Amino acid sequence: MIKIDKEKNLLFYNTYVPYDCVNSRNFCSQIKSVCKELADVFEKHNIDIEKPWELSPVKLKNTTEYISCQYLVFGECSDDFKMKAGNVIVRKELGNYPSTKGFDQPNFVLDFAITLPNVIKK
Repeated sequence: MIKIDKEKNLLFYNTYVPYDCVNSRNFCSQIKSVCKELADVFEKHNIDIEKPWELSPVKLKNTTEYISCQYLVFGECSDDFKMKAGNVIVRKELGNYPSTKGFDQPNFVLDFAITLPNVIKK
């Protein structure tokens, strides 16, 4: 079960600025085109795929493994939620780091993993 509050997502993502570092810039510069199907799903629900809530990158020589790409979503979601969009499997994150408890509205975090080439050097 998933119930998404598109209006609250729109308000959040219109003002949210993700962390700015080389790994984040590398991710944000590619994710929309690499994960077109997921970007389309997120866009329908006013989730900006270029503004992750949290990233956990492991930088290798020519690629970066983003072992956790998290997005804050307003609404409700069952703990066993799982969906496939293109070549990406998205699940509800149960650990929620960083914490989302500071928000008054019901929310949850969606998470996926992906490996991307290192196109941004600095």
